[in-house]
Amino acid sequence: MDFCRQVVSRKLNYNSQYSDEFYVIITNKLTATN
Repeated sequence: MDFCRQVVSRKLNYNSQYSDEFYVIITNKLTATN
């Protein structure tokens, strides 16, 4: 999941706080589909 987080952070290019929030949303959706 660290790799996924790096990709999201790079694509967003925003501050780390926003990237972390967005990453949490992404992971929640991924775990929901599983």
